[in-house]
Amino acid sequence: MCLAVSAVAAEKTNITVDSLPVHIIDSSLRLPLIAVKITGNLRTRASVILRELPVAIGDTLTDELVEQSQQRVYNIGLFNSVDVTILDDTIRGGAIMYIILSERWYIFPQFVLGVRDRAWTGIFSTGSKLYAGLGGVDYNFLGMNEKLYAAFAAGYDPWVDAEWDKIALDNSQTFLLDISTNVSSTVNESDTTYTHGEAFNEISDDASALLHYRATQQLTFFVGAGYQALHLSNSSAGLTLNPSGKDDAPFASASVAYDSRDVVEYPMRGSWLQASFNHYGYDRYINYNESAVDLREYMPIASWLSLCMRGAVNLAGGGDIPVYSHVFLGLSQRIRGDWNTKREGEDDGVGSLELRIPILAPQIYTYTYAPSYFPAQFTTWKFGIYCTLFADAGVPWFRNQRLADQQWSNGAGGGIDLLFPYGIVTRFEYAYGTVRGQFIFDIGASF
Repeated sequence: MCLAVSAVAAEKTNITVDSLPVHIIDSSLRLPLIAVKITGNLRTRASVILRELPVAIGDTLTDELVEQSQQRVYNIGLFNSVDVTILDDTIRGGAIMYIILSERWYIFPQFVLGVRDRAWTGIFSTGSKLYAGLGGVDYNFLGMNEKLYAAFAAGYDPWVDAEWDKIALDNSQTFLLDISTNVSSTVNESDTTYTHGEAFNEISDDASALLHYRATQQLTFFVGAGYQALHLSNSSAGLTLNPSGKDDAPFASASVAYDSRDVVEYPMRGSWLQASFNHYGYDRYINYNESAVDLREYMPIASWLSLCMRGAVNLAGGGDIPVYSHVFLGLSQRIRGDWNTKREGEDDGVGSLELRIPILAPQIYTYTYAPSYFPAQFTTWKFGIYCTLFADAGVPWFRNQRLADQQWSNGAGGGIDLLFPYGIVTRFEYAYGTVRGQFIFDIGASF
């Protein structure tokens, strides 16, 4: 794909939608694209933006392609707002696409504060899963949409993490690479039925690399490899696969992802599919695999609301599955209506339906009276409010059990979702199901 581009720094041009010439194309007019002009990308390189456009020079523009261009550039995750305006160049007999950006701030010193397993309601109680630490992140390293991150945290499940993600390996940015290393001590959450009555931490050191191949703008393939050194704080528990007490092993992964969602942080239209296969170890002790499929569909059923659906399954296979690779409902993955009940297995399946109804459709607000010393990246804010109606169900099981004999978690209810700047979503919900009724607070879209 070849695009003509004029990348102009915002501080030199101050282009806005209102300042563009008045000969904006009528939406019914179809003209070939002859140029793309970008403004507002103070740090982001033009190539990062151009690779997301679904059009090339010479293509005939349509309303759908213009909307897709705006959505795909916004989904890069580096901008507070994206305006795409098409102008008619009568002399050259074509259309010029203006992409007007408001960049997010990209580099942050971090005071790390959070909770494990989405346990927000218990952060001030005994057994809180709160953790805190320090770190730093650059979400747009070198202006290439690469993420450079290092941090540590103490408290519940302490860890140290360093990673460099989406490293461009070629000029077209078709091949990307993630590299990471991590040291952690994690409380084992398994029921004592499966741990011989023992409680312990999983102490792990690992390093990994993941290669991305972007076959199209919506389809990406991944292959990865790494090495994990793991032992248990209670070595006498005898719960490692290797009788030495150390489950040190290489691992490899392969996956594919398809993403046509309109807005990644809170989709209302499009699809998301990911299928993955991971294999751990290659000796007589450690030799098992994990497979997963996650399908999400977002279907507008009117111009102002959307029916969202999700189905996902995790399946273990091969040799013995270690207790530290069990899957859970009620921890990082939860069912609304049985939010706090922990259920354990080697496999699991979940499903969700959700109707999203806008109360205040996402709006862009600009702080026009900001003083000169105020960073421009903090003067454009996005807010929205949605009402939701939902139903969830899920079940874990062990490979030696019949799925039909297992107890399902389920629930239904409604809530309010608040959309904030920088892609932050908070949810306030009430669900009735396996548990008669419960209030839920969570961060991030449900799916």
